[in-house]
Amino acid sequence: MAWPAGEPRGKKTGGGKAGTPNRRSVELEEIFGDLDFNLPNYLVGLLPQLSPEKQAEVCLGLMPFLYPRRKPTEAPKPDSRMSIADLVRMIEEEEALEV
Repeated sequence: MAWPAGEPRGKKTGGGKAGTPNRRSVELEEIFGDLDFNLPNYLVGLLPQLSPEKQAEVCLGLMPFLYPRRKPTEAPKPDSRMSIADLVRMIEEEEALEV
């Protein structure tokens, strides 16, 4: 569906208020809290009991929750008319962004 003409993009048009926690997530956190259950500690305790392949599978499955996905970047194509100094500055700027 196309964005309505004249409407600024990114404007919230429906659904719940921004920042409102998911009801089911809140309920689950309350249940775990009442049981004094710590899921990350439980999983860490289970890992040694799993095969190395299963350990890797579990760790890879949890990675998206621990580390955000990095957006792919394309290096700008150097212009044949660029000077060496411009190319060096462009590389230094890219390296500074990676830090």
